[in-house]
Amino acid sequence: MYCKNKSLCSFKGVAKDFSNYKNPDHDPKGAWIADNPSAASGNENYRFPITNPFTGTVYYPPQGRYWAFSPKRVDEWTKSGKLVFPKEPGKNFMLKKYQTDLRSTFKPVSSVIQGILTASGTKELKQLFGGGSPFKYPKPTALIKMLIEQATVENDIILDFFAGSGTTMHATMALNYETKTYRKCICVQLDEPYTPEDIAYKNQFSTVADITKARIEMVSKHYKKLNKKSKAFDVSCFKLKTN
Repeated sequence: MYCKNKSLCSFKGVAKDFSNYKNPDHDPKGAWIADNPSAASGNENYRFPITNPFTGTVYYPPQGRYWAFSPKRVDEWTKSGKLVFPKEPGKNFMLKKYQTDLRSTFKPVSSVIQGILTASGTKELKQLFGGGSPFKYPKPTALIKMLIEQATVENDIILDFFAGSGTTMHATMALNYETKTYRKCICVQLDEPYTPEDIAYKNQFSTVADITKARIEMVSKHYKKLNKKSKAFDVSCFKLKTN
């Protein structure tokens, strides 16, 4: 992805999974999970001993690691219940991580996108056009939809100057339908000709733009059937004459 001004562009992130957060002890601060009390970085000031007030057991962070909090937090968090010490010897203390203490309900988007196969783009076109795909290596709709959802908000305009098979328009309509939002999309594709040897030519498409237009119209018709009242799936296709 390219951004002219990166300060104006950011990804929303992926919603965090809170299914592991529970509150079995009815903590007034709400749901929590057990957190790792040690950290990989720090200094010797963070390798202090912690004494279990019930058993007298003394804890130190694992070799090469440090406590993830300062000494003054031990007494404070023990009183508040964030640090829980076992009354039976031989057990480790527990540090609670509260859901309410999280800075965000989203986590950053991974630089490695998983769960979206490139082959699904070809499969989509085969289903749309019936039979073979008239376009080589189309992008998966799910990939473009994810990027649009992450980088745009309702009423934004998505522009694709190299529309190809029309994946961007398809992804915009799919997102509009799934999230009940309204984003606009402009797709531009030159009348790049096919040769008689191309599969697309055999399927009666003489240019790339013919495929773009056909896909957009089919997708628009599909979503308009599902939601007749929405204008989010209206399209206008036209050809510009160039010298």
